[in-house]
Amino acid sequence: MSTTIRIAVAFALADNDQKPVAGESLRLILGLCDQADPRAGIALVTDEKGEAAFAADAAVDRRWIWENVGFTGLSVPRRADHLAVAAELDQVYPTQPGAAHFAARYALDIFRTSEGTCRTTGFGRICAADAQGRFTVPLNRGRDLAIPGRVERLSGSGYRVTDFMLDRDDNGNWRLRLAFAKAPAPVYYGA
Repeated sequence: MSTTIRIAVAFALADNDQKPVAGESLRLILGLCDQADPRAGIALVTDEKGEAAFAADAAVDRRWIWENVGFTGLSVPRRADHLAVAAELDQVYPTQPGAAHFAARYALDIFRTSEGTCRTTGFGRICAADAQGRFTVPLNRGRDLAIPGRVERLSGSGYRVTDFMLDRDDNGNWRLRLAFAKAPAPVYYGA
C-alpha cells in the first residue's frame, strides 16, 4: 500500500571533479508512477551552482529490506519507506566528427528505515525511448551502456549517484536530497 506525500527536493549535478554543471536540462520523476511516460515528472534546468529545487507529490510505499547485523554475515528483515526515483538525462556518445545525444531514463530506489538511515543500490535500470516515445528500451548490460540503434557500447553509464537522503524536518515535512555526477563526454577513437 502506498501513501502520497509532499516532498521538497534539493537536486545537484556536478562533474567528476565536483564542479557544478550549470544549465543542464533534465526531468525528475518521483514515486510509484509510470516512469516510462515521457511526460511524467518535472522538467528542470540546473542553475549556476548546478542545483535545482522544487516540491512535488509522490507515492511512497513500505517494503521489507534486509539489513546487515554489525560486521557479521547475518542480516535481518526491516520495514522501510520506499521512494522510486527516475531521472531523464542527456546521454552523449562519440561520433565522427563530434558527438550525438539521446535522452535516457535512469531509475533508482531509495529506502529509509524508521531510524532515518537511507540506502540505494544506485541506478538499477537505464532505458531509452521506444518508437512511441516511452522509456522502455533497456540500455544497461552489466557495466556497459548500449547506444540505441548502434552496435557500439559505452563503458559505464555516464552518470552516478553521489548523494541521497530521504528524511523529515522538525515539522514532519518530507525532503529529498539528491546529487549526481556526470562523466566527461566520451571521445571517438575510430579510424
